[in-house]
Amino acid sequence: MKLSTTKINWTIVKRSIKSNLSFLIVITICIAILFILGLTAEIVKQDKATAEKPYGNTIAGFNQTVYQPLGIIIFGLLAILLPTKLVSNEIENTSLAILMVSKNSRYTILLSKYMAVFFTIFGLFIFQMIFGMTLLTKFFKVEDYGKFINLNWTYFLGTWTLASISFIFNVFCKKRMNALLISGGILVGSLAMFTISFIFNEYEVISKFRYVSVFGFSDLETILKGDWTMVFAYLVGLPINIGLLFGSLFIFKNKNLLL
Repeated sequence: MKLSTTKINWTIVKRSIKSNLSFLIVITICIAILFILGLTAEIVKQDKATAEKPYGNTIAGFNQTVYQPLGIIIFGLLAILLPTKLVSNEIENTSLAILMVSKNSRYTILLSKYMAVFFTIFGLFIFQMIFGMTLLTKFFKVEDYGKFINLNWTYFLGTWTLASISFIFNVFCKKRMNALLISGGILVGSLAMFTISFIFNEYEVISKFRYVSVFGFSDLETILKGDWTMVFAYLVGLPINIGLLFGSLFIFKNKNLLL
């Protein structure tokens, strides 16, 4: 079957999401807890804001100290583990090989698996935005909502990109542990760079410490201002994710599923 005529099998998409429902519920609960912890920390700090560090009642303080590091961990684990469950696990237990008996082509099967990952991440971020905006209306200023939305969609792009990276390595690697180590290394590197950047900027070791991260927080200030930074990130991120998807499809076409 040609790639140009490949269609999404929505039954495979639904079954893929349903089979990981318990895992997704845990992630959803973690997102809710993340917001509660972040808001609690921010409310406590409101009386401690100074002219030098006016974090008290701004989204910046909330994101710098709580939301970003925990968010990177939670969404990073989602991006790494979900493709592993849908690809490597099903290759090892021969579920994908059994699907090949059906009339679905390899392209259709893998594209449907990828879309299950994408729609899951997209759905969780819609939940996060609705849940977050509901809480923000009670504690923050109206002008801060746009900042939250910008950061939310920056997180979405980072999570989607890491998931695409994890997806292609789960297709390429013969052992799921290898895919986990590579994707996990990228996540740890992103978290380490964020931590180093925060420490350097907080203690004024380096005035502007820039770094490369899949979550794209190297220039948080411009993202908060809502300029073209996020648009540029998507102009770069979209082709990368599409390229990773096509790469996964072509690798999977000739992959031996009977390991």
